[in-house]
Amino acid sequence: MAKWRSNNRILMSFFLSSVLGTSITPLLADSMHSAHAQHGEDRACCHHEEMVALPEGVKVPELSLLLFRDAVTGFNLHLNIRNFELESPEYAAVRHDELAQGHAHLFINGKKVKRLYGPYEHLPGHYFTSGENEIKVTLNSHDHASLTSNEKPLSATLKINTEQDEPVISHESTSPVSE
Repeated sequence: MAKWRSNNRILMSFFLSSVLGTSITPLLADSMHSAHAQHGEDRACCHHEEMVALPEGVKVPELSLLLFRDAVTGFNLHLNIRNFELESPEYAAVRHDELAQGHAHLFINGKKVKRLYGPYEHLPGHYFTSGENEIKVTLNSHDHASLTSNEKPLSATLKINTEQDEPVISHESTSPVSE
């Protein structure tokens, strides 16, 4: 394990110096890794507890979730989303005045699993416990704050039972997609 950490520090140092043109020592890389490990990804990189109201004049995003069993393992999640530019932060400069933009945060059973930059995501079986589980997606600004409309976070939730053929038990959204 110690050898892996040492190799990881060296690879991180090499990556940052060659790709970013920045010199970084393995010791600094290790301290960066330790900060993430100590606080967990949610705390180190994200401000998901913070909320920000949609900017005035933008359309209210609509979000609902669709879930399909994967042929091999787990599920495939589809974010049915309107009036929102779901994208990675490097596209933040390209704006459409009437649409909010940002990314989504995926939570499974209350734990943040990852960020979503597109509408389709595979959820491996190891993300779930046997029986009932909750999948929640929040819409977030590029600075990771949860977006709100009428003081409600923009989110959608599925409750599922992994042991059932039709796993979805319930679904709800604070701003559902209107058909």
